[in-house]
Order: sequence, then structure tokens, then C-alpha cells
Amino acid sequence: NTLAFSEADIMSRFRHKKRAYHLYTNLDFSAALHPLLNTGELQQQWKKQFFQLFSFADNISFPGQKIINGIATCGIHLRFTSILGDFDEAVNKPLPDEQKQLLIASCVQAVSQLIQQEKFQQFLVVSDSGTFLNTLKQIPANTFGNKLLLVPPGKIGHVDVHYDDEVLEKSVLDFYLLSQCKKIIQVKAKQMYNSQYSKYAAITGDAEYILHKI
Repeated sequence: NTLAFSEADIMSRFRHKKRAYHLYTNLDFSAALHPLLNTGELQQQWKKQFFQLFSFADNISFPGQKIINGIATCGIHLRFTSILGDFDEAVNKPLPDEQKQLLIASCVQAVSQLIQQEKFQQFLVVSDSGTFLNTLKQIPANTFGNKLLLVPPGKIGHVDVHYDDEVLEKSVLDFYLLSQCKKIIQVKAKQMYNSQYSKYAAITGDAEYILHKI
């Protein structure tokens, strides 16, 4: 049987005075820890604590870290999990082939429109789907005029199921590069996972964040 705990139940386990707990999770408990702070204050608190644990300067040292090269960049993020057939996971089974192609086409169109609409000259596209990125990279370079499309290098995978240093490095690299962008747009279709990955990259880098639903 699956046991369900409320947020209050979970947090009550960490209120003992004589022990120190170090909790690593993909959930943000800031609101429970700091109930009097507003959204902006909570985000700054999260950012402060992030940099107490991690330092990009010390840990980002693999190929691709300088791809942005100090130029004002708009980041675009798409999270598909396994629905395009890139991974074999217990959840989010691959879509039928026809639906895959329709979703890829819709996302490519959305990215293309954003690149044309936004005033940035450089765009970083990050995704957990090599299938989608390979399709995107087939767009002719002159399609967007003098605007540059960047796709970070590295081995794509999900760290939950792929225990591989290269996969972990790629995940960290993508997060770091997004955090260096001035604006981050998460493109999400109905079938896609509502990831918080790019939102927290935006918080880390004080970037503008937009959820673009298609």
C-alpha cells in the first residue's frame, strides 16, 4: 500500500532539536520552512541556499560551458520525458508514431515562432529528447536570419534511470547554461511533463521565466 503524507507531516519529522538533517529532493519545501515570506522572497531564499551547497565556478568544467560566450541569450526548454521514445521508463509511455510526429512538429513550430518574435540574437534550446533536438537541428541555418540557434553538447538521459557520469554532466551543464540566460521560456504541450527545471534555473540566474503553453 502507498502511504500518503501531507506536507505538514513530512516537515514535522525535521523539527527535532538534537539532529541535523540534510535533505536532497526535487521538491521545494521553502514555503513550509518560511511561511511568512512571499513568492519573490522564497525564490531568493532558495537561490541563497542553492549557492551555499553548489558553486558553478568550481564544478562546471566540461565541454560546452562557454557556448553562450557572454552574449545576451534567450533560453528555450522542452521536457518530454519518454513520450517520444527516447527512454524506457515506468511512466509516460511513448506516444503512437503519428502523435509523436504531430507533437514534434508543433514544438518545432513553437520554437521557430519564439525565435522570430523575441528580440534576442542568440537562442539556447535545451531538451531531454535527442529525437526532438535532432529534428530542430535540421532547420536550415538561414531560417532565422542572423539569429543564432545553440544546442548544448552532451549525452542526454534521465539521471533517475541512467547512472552515467556523462548524463549527469549534461543535466548540470543544461541547468547552468539556462541560468546564464536573460530570459527562459518553457514550451509545454498538453502531453508534456510540467517540469520545474527551467523555472529554478531562472531563479538561480535571476532571469525572466515564462511558461509558453501550446
